[in-house]
Amino acid sequence: MADDLIPTMHFVNFPPNPDEATKAILNSLVSDMQDSTSFISNMIAIALQEKIESTEISDDDHMAKVNFQILAFDLIVGTKATWLSRARTSTVDKKIILDRHNLRFDLLTQAFQGQNLPAVLGERLQQFTLALAQVLVKTSSACESSRFATQIIYYTYDEATKSIKAQIKAYNFEATASTTKTSSNVEKCSVQICLKLVEYDFNQLRFNAVRKSMEEEAKKAAYDIASRATVEVPP
Repeated sequence: MADDLIPTMHFVNFPPNPDEATKAILNSLVSDMQDSTSFISNMIAIALQEKIESTEISDDDHMAKVNFQILAFDLIVGTKATWLSRARTSTVDKKIILDRHNLRFDLLTQAFQGQNLPAVLGERLQQFTLALAQVLVKTSSACESSRFATQIIYYTYDEATKSIKAQIKAYNFEATASTTKTSSNVEKCSVQICLKLVEYDFNQLRFNAVRKSMEEEAKKAAYDIASRATVEVPP
């Protein structure tokens, strides 16, 4: 979603493979879910642009933009995306101690150990954790915090009822790390990790009922931003 060099927010689709008679239902659901994702992404982008225009967030501050995008997703889903209902929430907190100079090799495996994340995210998670490790390796003692978020979309096919259910699993990963020296002068990195999972059910009927008003709201917000950036040149 972000336009930054290091991707920190993703949407991943896992469609099922139903029989031919049910594929039309799946195609309709996938299309609506993609529209839902587009609406949410657009609202986040508009909200971020407004923060940048008001100078509350600097356009050059990568981490501030990342943090805002992740917080904005939670806020928008909780207040505006009424077609998504929260089904369950779980949180895992843990602390790991790593050798500072081996951090880039150990952080990925230990940070996500025991979490059944899709393999497709492996390369992107590696980019994220290596970027965090590189910052920490260059930092003498200051505390550094980074976030990564992914919204994984699953489609569950019930063969008995020939129906398909769409669900979003939203993972928010935050790592806060600081470097210290042991009594033997070995530099260690302490990483506090918080992994939060929120699952949302997608209500297709509700989404289609509010789609038109959402389109109008998004169009108006985009128009307002464009208007503020437009300069009228007199003839």
